[in-house]
Amino acid sequence: MDEAETRRDVAREAPDGDMLAAGEVPEAVEVPESESDEVRGADEVPEPRAVRGAREVRDTRALVRATALRLFRERGYAATTMRLVAQEAGVATGNAYYHFASKDHLVQELYLDVTQDHARRSAAMLAAGGDLPTLLRGVLHAGLDAFAGYHAFGTEFITVAIRPTSAASPFSPASRGARATSDDVFRQVVDAAAPAVPRHLRADLPELLWLAQLGVTLFWVHDGSPDQRRTRALVDGAAPLVGRLVSLARLPVARRVTDDLLHLVREAMRVEDDDVGRAGDASGRETADAHVVGGGGARRAGTVSADVRSPGGGSADGA
Repeated sequence: MDEAETRRDVAREAPDGDMLAAGEVPEAVEVPESESDEVRGADEVPEPRAVRGAREVRDTRALVRATALRLFRERGYAATTMRLVAQEAGVATGNAYYHFASKDHLVQELYLDVTQDHARRSAAMLAAGGDLPTLLRGVLHAGLDAFAGYHAFGTEFITVAIRPTSAASPFSPASRGARATSDDVFRQVVDAAAPAVPRHLRADLPELLWLAQLGVTLFWVHDGSPDQRRTRALVDGAAPLVGRLVSLARLPVARRVTDDLLHLVREAMRVEDDDVGRAGDASGRETADAHVVGGGGARRAGTVSADVRSPGGGSADGA
């Protein structure tokens, strides 16, 4: 064997492929058993077990959620069972229940997903500004666009969400995140409108516009016209009407009527929030007990808070 071949053989034995001097013996490289396929870098710190466990929990929850939303789009509510979601996600059924107490909670995740999409679709239009009818029309159409992919199963979802004790109800404590997102969109509508909305309406109008959107959504669910054109026409006609009513609220003769209406809505919403919150507490306890008895896993769900935000009181100062 010549000298060049000898050097190549020694180099193959050297760690990291470094060339050794003639006659130099390579040092042994110790590889931990857990890293037999890869040598850990000198500055790399092993991930603590607790951190790794928390990350795996988040990943599993995200996987179950994404799988459920896909199945809702493909098969609808009735055909999407918790067992099927777990099977498609490749996890145990009890593991799926650990992250989501019921299928209604997964529908609520769908609602959250749609409201976030609605906010994204509305952002550019709100940034451009305009009068109240123009902004309201654009935001309501953006909401219909966000819901469009679920129209075939809309009746099923509405049937679930309309139950007062359902986690999927837009008034439920579980829906606070989605509701806050929608409230923010309509608050931006009010804040960005030019001319400005009368001061005494600014606190409560976003809530009223959100309630109006719920009514539009209910109409949309039952709209069988091509591309739900009747709902689009309803939005186009309702937005200018809302604008005119808000303008009339500047007049002293309409101010008292407006204040009485706002007070009535405020009180109705406060009663609704309290009733739904109490029902949610009872439902949460029953769901948690059912999963313990039925082997659904160590579900974290317990009682839920009833402090859904009630509409803020409108200022009594002038327009």
